[in-house]
Amino acid sequence: LGGGEGAVAVQESAFARVMREKVLRCGYQVYPPFSMKDVATGEMRGIYPDIFAELGKQAGLKIEWAEEVGTDDMFTSLAAGRFDALCTPLTATPARALQAAFTRPVLFVPFRVYVRANDRRFDGDLGKLNQADKSFMVKDGDLTEILAKADFPAAQRKGLGGLSDAAQMYVSVATGKADALIGEPVFASIYMRNNPGKLKAVEGVAPLRVIPGMVAAPLGDVAMVRFLDTALQSLQDSGVVGQVVGRYVSGSDVVLLPRVGY
Repeated sequence: LGGGEGAVAVQESAFARVMREKVLRCGYQVYPPFSMKDVATGEMRGIYPDIFAELGKQAGLKIEWAEEVGTDDMFTSLAAGRFDALCTPLTATPARALQAAFTRPVLFVPFRVYVRANDRRFDGDLGKLNQADKSFMVKDGDLTEILAKADFPAAQRKGLGGLSDAAQMYVSVATGKADALIGEPVFASIYMRNNPGKLKAVEGVAPLRVIPGMVAAPLGDVAMVRFLDTALQSLQDSGVVGQVVGRYVSGSDVVLLPRVGY
């Protein structure tokens, strides 16, 4: 009974390994102010690292920032077991849901369209950007590319590699290499504060999207998703997430918190 030459070893799930070793290995992207890395010390800080530091403290887990990933390899690296979860703000799409399991939203982020500061061609009508002679700067595999394809299919897309610094998109539009980009006010405000008079949000239009920022676990690892969901909801309900966001963001319209469920 059992065993024998035909026996197949059962691969340990990410959740089972975390429970055995008491270490949660995180994949991440450097994306201020959500995730930042001190080049000299390797220390991680930002909204997501601070949230996960508290999660680890309360759950009795060590949080290990195992690997920086790009938008073009993050899900394949997760599936390969290089880390246990993608602890970075992610948006679920139908295509991504075939590659990973997503948690409840940690927070919500509006996305707007940005153009050069003196460009008024698209004020009040983003549809004018959906033309073959207009162009968007995007990151390959990133939500910026997904939204540009979905909302402006006729426009050109000029891609940067998945590990490219997001700031390069803003520089490219400011220097005329593309007409527009899709980005978050929380990040755009940092660039515009440091580079006054270069870019602006298209005026007279609503945000293009308000996107939930989630965490991703290996596809099929139900226990990991349930653990992260429960832990994140506890941190939201206790006010920890709001406190952390307040350390890095000023203004209620750049990062939105989930509504309390009562």
